[in-house]
Amino acid sequence: MKIVVVGGGHGTAINLRALAPLDHHVHAVITVGDDGGSSGRLRRDFGVPALGDLRRCVVAAANGQNALADVFDHRFDSGPLSGHPLGNLFLASAIESGKSVEEAVDLLSAILGARAKISPATLEGVELIGRTGNTTVRGQTMIAETVGLQSLTLEPNDSRSPTSAVAALEQADLVILGPGSLFTSIVAAALPVQIRDALTRSKARVVLVPNIDGKDPESQHLSLDEQLITLHDHGIRVDAVLHCLNSTLQLHGAGVEVLRADVSDEPYRHHSVAKLSIFWHEFLSTFSSHEGEA
Repeated sequence: MKIVVVGGGHGTAINLRALAPLDHHVHAVITVGDDGGSSGRLRRDFGVPALGDLRRCVVAAANGQNALADVFDHRFDSGPLSGHPLGNLFLASAIESGKSVEEAVDLLSAILGARAKISPATLEGVELIGRTGNTTVRGQTMIAETVGLQSLTLEPNDSRSPTSAVAALEQADLVILGPGSLFTSIVAAALPVQIRDALTRSKARVVLVPNIDGKDPESQHLSLDEQLITLHDHGIRVDAVLHCLNSTLQLHGAGVEVLRADVSDEPYRHHSVAKLSIFWHEFLSTFSSHEGEA
């Protein structure tokens, strides 16, 4: 089974850990629009794309198989390197030495033995531009705290995406969007023109995994049905939604299949790696049998 996961660092990392034991071919396409923290500092100092979400996903794809994963995920807590994870510095160093961002990520993946291919959604950093009515908000950090967001664009809007990511989407059996913040993770990763077009062309089944608690400022004004409309308005296809039984958000899901399951952790705020792994195992078993009948 060929699976592509599209999104940001936190939610996609959870899915990568959940999928790792299932022994499928997994490719993750990750937004590089972050402008805060270590990623933002490295973007400003070295002109590299946002690296933190890429690092987080490589570490997640290693799934505890390599003791170095924790080392590359370590964040310095004092001195001039305070706030920087070692993996971010490694990626920035590889890029400055002449490698492309994709080559740098592949190198880190090889060192850690990652069990998935991790690709940036674009080969260069992009700036996220959000709009709420007549107001424009620039940058992921500001957008993530903006209430009432209506739309998102990228600048530049014609950034190239890795050939490998485009091909993976075109050849995928299943595409998973999220979990993650609607605009700054899912839309940001799926919106680059080559990624969006490949998703449109793909014959894959596209499953949205929305956040559970619905408290992100950027999308707290939207029901899950309205989130689906928002994705459609951005040209992003969705065929099914994984609706957590403990979600605070209601879903009618007109026009898409609704998959209901308990996939939350105990505080019912985030997705559980173990429960997601069980869900994907059962879903993919059914999915495979249906494909065989077609």
